[in-house]
Amino acid sequence: MLYISYASACELETRILLARDLDLIEKSELGTLKKDIPEIERMLKR
Repeated sequence: MLYISYASACELETRILLARDLDLIEKSELGTLKKDIPEIERMLKR
């Protein structure tokens, strides 16, 4: 189950980066998400 959750977090990160590239997300939101996603991935790897 953790592997599936980790893969979903990675997919979410990819979608956020794509949204950034397409200017679909505000820079303030991007900063928060870019900080939170690695933290979540780290917790899932434990």
